Amino acid sequence: MRRNYRTPQGEIDIIVMDRGTVVFVEVKMSNRYEVADIGYSVDRRKQARLRGAALVYLRDFCDTVERPARFDVILVNIANETVVHFQNAF
Repeated sequence: MRRNYRTPQGEIDIIVMDRGTVVFVEVKMSNRYEVADIGYSVDRRKQARLRGAALVYLRDFCDTVERPARFDVILVNIANETVVHFQNAF
């Protein structure tokens, strides 16, 4: 597992393996907004940055960009302790 992986393209919060698939996880937290509202911050621009960073990771650490991969998003509302995990979010 890796945390806070940084590249010029962007940052990936968590990278884990799930049965041979590399999972890139974006974590969004707030204590002011509902979970549904927090999710809007993972817009197309953010997704593009995550994809770019993921390609760098796959190239540098997996020796190929052809490895099975997916993008998950975890939304956390600290105030009411709500956590929602979206697998294969985009």
